[in-house]
Amino acid sequence: MLFPIVIGAILVPPVVEQSVKLANNLPGYAQDLNDAFEKNPTLQDANEKYDITKKLESAAENLVGRLGNAAGALVSIGAGLVSSLFALFTIIVVSIFLVGRGKTWRDAALSHRPPDQAERIRRATDKIADAVGSYVGGALVQATIAGVTAWIMLVILGVPGPLPLALVIFLLDLIPLVGATLGALVVGVVTLFVGFPTTTIIWAIFAIAYQQFENYVVQPRIQSRAVALDPFLVVVAALFGGALLGVVGALLAIPTAAAIQIAVREWLATAANTGLLSARWPEPPGAPAAAGSGPSPAWESRRGSESASARHARDGRG
Repeated sequence: MLFPIVIGAILVPPVVEQSVKLANNLPGYAQDLNDAFEKNPTLQDANEKYDITKKLESAAENLVGRLGNAAGALVSIGAGLVSSLFALFTIIVVSIFLVGRGKTWRDAALSHRPPDQAERIRRATDKIADAVGSYVGGALVQATIAGVTAWIMLVILGVPGPLPLALVIFLLDLIPLVGATLGALVVGVVTLFVGFPTTTIIWAIFAIAYQQFENYVVQPRIQSRAVALDPFLVVVAALFGGALLGVVGALLAIPTAAAIQIAVREWLATAANTGLLSARWPEPPGAPAAAGSGPSPAWESRRGSESASARHARDGRG
């Protein structure tokens, strides 16, 4: 139960604090913009024509006057976020109990199947469960790497609240392929009010480089070891899943590919052990024999029987 509380304690206070600070600083931002318009003749002409700075200053003053309502809305949003985290935690706990009882329910269902078939299904489902568990562990490791790397960069850049921002990147990075980009966009918006344009440009370069590094180096290597898939198949599965079903498809693509691979391998092993793949069918009469191989045993037996019948008929006529 402490997990959602800790996340809420890290995320909510900085969001409320920075939002209030932004609202308080908006009049100063409007004044800075007014000074920039006065120094640029082109912008000054546009300002005189459309009265841009007056409208911005009026909007900033109105926003400051509504600061109390904004703070109340932010508190409501924070409470909703904490409530959602509690719901997520409850789902996780219920899922853990379901997974813990899953083997018992599976064994009860397999007790009605033939022993050899039940053993094959049991072995395949155990391997699939191990693959899914390894995938979740690999995703957590990958998200941790992204969060720690982002925290180090944010500390170097001097961005306020690096820990909550790194936590946001950690949570969003659990989404394959696009999660790191979503987190980078959130942090990029924050850098606009910290050190624009230098800090924003540096962060954008870092985010793009790390996104490529994660998509084609970190994720394929971690997940290929976790679910025993080729790194190329990991990337292809994530791309296809994301293209077909969006975020949900990207989340489910890799464990689904691992489950399909395990099921196919078990079927091939079963077919090889039972001789299903090596069985030979009798050749029809008149079919040419394959190069380097004689007639099939069934055809030879049939032809021998026909020759014996012909001999008996010939002896009877004689």
